[in-house]
Amino acid sequence: MRYDQEVVADTVASRLTEIAGQCCQSEGAEQTRIYAQPKPWVMITSPHERCGIRENASLLMASGLSHHMTEISCPIMFRNLEIDAELIHIQYHPTYLNPHQFANHPPGKRLIATIHDLHRFEEISHLFDVIFVHNQRDYNRVMGLPRKDGSLVRAISLGCREPAAPAFAHSGRSDPVIAFHGFLSPYKGVKELIEAFSQFVAFYPNASLLLLSALNGFYDLGGQTYLTECQARAGALGLTGRVEFDTKFLPADQISSRLNRAADLIVLPYLPVGDSGSSAAVRTALASAKPVIVSEAPLFEDIGDEVVKFRTAELPNLSNILRAIWEDHNIQRWIVSRAIERVRRESFSCAAQEHLDIYRELVSRAC
Repeated sequence: MRYDQEVVADTVASRLTEIAGQCCQSEGAEQTRIYAQPKPWVMITSPHERCGIRENASLLMASGLSHHMTEISCPIMFRNLEIDAELIHIQYHPTYLNPHQFANHPPGKRLIATIHDLHRFEEISHLFDVIFVHNQRDYNRVMGLPRKDGSLVRAISLGCREPAAPAFAHSGRSDPVIAFHGFLSPYKGVKELIEAFSQFVAFYPNASLLLLSALNGFYDLGGQTYLTECQARAGALGLTGRVEFDTKFLPADQISSRLNRAADLIVLPYLPVGDSGSSAAVRTALASAKPVIVSEAPLFEDIGDEVVKFRTAELPNLSNILRAIWEDHNIQRWIVSRAIERVRRESFSCAAQEHLDIYRELVSRAC
């Protein structure tokens, strides 16, 4: 099976279609109507709690947006929605919500989309009054797509949690705990990380590898099969007992805190899949106040000297890269200080205020 961006998106869309069909059978209605509460603005989010985009939306709401708008977690993706709101913000991949139903929304009603990846988005880009993206690369691409007259495109912060510690602090361990976190999927490079770790322990025999690799039961993108493969590979390399697989789902703030307590180096060795979007996982890692090492996958393109980056071609040499960083406390201290600066600068409260400013601008233009 291929694990490229198109397969991932098609798998998700198929799963959502299946869920929508189940909802249709249970309700037996031709149309589902979801009305906003008294607040005149609505944010439609992912239908599943084990979703980074859903968590991102909920954190924005908790950071100030909930005073102004209603959050709707919408499991019925492919039905008609009648939403009595002057502003509708789709904070999920809009092609999964069938936004064509909004194509003729009444004058004065505004439709916004936050784009977390651009797969198929060119088909519907002309429907939106505002399109939010999270990096310059996606901004440039959206500017080249067909768009509604007078529409706005804005590069806006994805948002970061508060740092788990105010500054870098070495654990005092002589042999480090190397960690990974994120939903388990073949494009995340976990098997390659296990290979690199098997070389690393030749120099640090008491090192361990912590994989906070939750399984996404909502749309399994090969995670369960990949978990079995990774466990088998760890066993074949003689790492049983040295590699911990923790597949429980944890909210991002708990992940940051656990990484701060338990890890020395955090590695996200993603393979170069897809060419759009930005990573919430790396921002969770930055908030741990521990050194973060990432590949040069497109998802990390908007992250700078807050991390150490390596080329995918260097994966066979990842063990040496980890050794070099572990043995240089100055590098660790530097990148953590930069990471803490960034997560404070791009806090969810700041991101929520950015959203509010644009909502107000848009509504004022409609008057």
